[in-house]
Amino acid sequence: MQSATQRDAPRSGAAASGQGQRSQPFRADLVDLKWRANYWRSQHARAKERIAAWQAKWKAARQELAEALQSVRGLRRQVQALQQENEGLRQENKQLLQSPFKKRSEKGGSQGRDGSEGGPEAGRSEVRKRRRGGQPGGVAHARVDRSGLGEQEEVHEPEAGRCKCPDCGRPYSRNGEEVSERIEVEVKGHVRRIRRPRYRARCECARQQGKAPAEVIAPLEPALFRGTSYGLSVWMTLLIQVYWHRRPVRAFEREWAACGVRLPAGTLLGHVADFLTWFEPLDAVIEARQKQALFVHGDETSWVVHVWAEAGENPRGWLWVCLSADAVRFRVDRSRSAEAAGKLFGQLGQEQEVALVCDRYAAYVRLAREHPGQFALAICWAHCRRDYVQVGRLRPDLQEWVDAILERIGTLYRRNAERLAEWDPQRTLGEQSQEFQAAHRRLQAECDALFAHAQREVQALTAAAEQKPESSPPDPRLGPLQSMLNHREGLEVFLARPCVALDNNAAERALRRPVIGRKLSFGSHSEDGAALQGLLLSVFATLDMAGISLWRWLEEFLGECAVIGRQAVVADPQAWLPWGMSEQRLARLQVPRGRSRDGPVP
Repeated sequence: MQSATQRDAPRSGAAASGQGQRSQPFRADLVDLKWRANYWRSQHARAKERIAAWQAKWKAARQELAEALQSVRGLRRQVQALQQENEGLRQENKQLLQSPFKKRSEKGGSQGRDGSEGGPEAGRSEVRKRRRGGQPGGVAHARVDRSGLGEQEEVHEPEAGRCKCPDCGRPYSRNGEEVSERIEVEVKGHVRRIRRPRYRARCECARQQGKAPAEVIAPLEPALFRGTSYGLSVWMTLLIQVYWHRRPVRAFEREWAACGVRLPAGTLLGHVADFLTWFEPLDAVIEARQKQALFVHGDETSWVVHVWAEAGENPRGWLWVCLSADAVRFRVDRSRSAEAAGKLFGQLGQEQEVALVCDRYAAYVRLAREHPGQFALAICWAHCRRDYVQVGRLRPDLQEWVDAILERIGTLYRRNAERLAEWDPQRTLGEQSQEFQAAHRRLQAECDALFAHAQREVQALTAAAEQKPESSPPDPRLGPLQSMLNHREGLEVFLARPCVALDNNAAERALRRPVIGRKLSFGSHSEDGAALQGLLLSVFATLDMAGISLWRWLEEFLGECAVIGRQAVVADPQAWLPWGMSEQRLARLQVPRGRSRDGPVP
């Protein structure tokens, strides 16, 4: 009998083999599925990695695009600013090219209808065309007084054959005459041969007394410089032509050579030190006169001294001017600093505060700070006005805004002219008439309104600028407005002092002649020549203000200098200036035409 184990063994083996046969496909499918799952899982992970990488690249590209767009906007703003700057430079270049040939806006139409400077027409860019010469309805010029000219009478008779009747031959009778005048100028050098007869006593009186016979001869006319044969007229012409009209010395020499007179430049300029000795006391008197002034004008312009260049230094100097009501002082200095201004203005205001009408140059501000209580700086309204005119030139689109501001400034000039028409210089501000007080209140209200308008404009433009990017160009209107507000104290000095002018045009007119002469003669050669230039400009300009003939004055003054000699000075320098002259001398030296004008009033 078989055991159970033996009976079950083959059966279980067969069953096991059958079960193995059934599990083989299942296992292969399972492996395949696992392999597929792992494959797709890895593919999914790779896809996620690629997505993350592309997302990172997208974010980086987006950031780069944003930076590029911001850079493009900045470049566009720079391009716009450069275009505006280029347009402004084009306008400025156009104005500079036109300025030597066209009338400048600061000179054209600067007077209002009432005759005051800076009228409403002054702010308009359009210049109305007008005929040259006299205008319809204008006041005719008075006849020129030529009583100072000498006369030379000539009689021109007709031909003898024409003064009788052609038929009967009887002569014509005189029937009055016609008189006409011609002004002639003849420049010709000549030699004055002075003969002085000598007379000797023929009697025996002197011999009986043991003396030599007496001789009499006319005194020798004193010469300005011993050892030279040139008379006073030569030196007078030299001083006026070279130092007043600023003609080059070489041109002066050539002109006189054409007239037959040879005047070597070395001989003429070899007496500069002597002229300094004679004219320095007059400059001291002018300085003392200006110490009594209540207000003065101050300005400066460049001046070249060539001897500095020969020494290897900067040849550029500065010609300073101090102008009061009846006197002018000029001074050539190497510097444009406050120390240089102190040499000319520092002695003023020691007795009472002086109003100094000037521009906004920092040297004047420092001068007032270093001399406390001496100066009240009156800032020039014309310079303030020029800031707005310049804005209109560079930005034509702002011309309407510029015209509105210039109209307000012109109104100040008209209101001040109305006030000055009622002003009594002998009274204080509080003692003036009711008409003056009313005009003063109108002027004060107009001035306050102008500064209030400027303050509102500055606030609005500043707020608008804060909203713009930092790289955007500033508004051109902001600078002139802020400058006017910063200098308000100086711009309002004329309100409390009616004698003070609104602008510094008087000083600029005083400098016009030296500036034109500087362009002709290129300055001075030596330091003594520059010093003499300042002295002679001071004396000649002061005399010209009083309407005194420089030729007549020089003839008398140099005549006295010839008497006293080269090392001495005139006894009374003040007697040679307008406020110290006697009435007889003033009447003798004044010319009928009065003060000469350097050119049109700007």
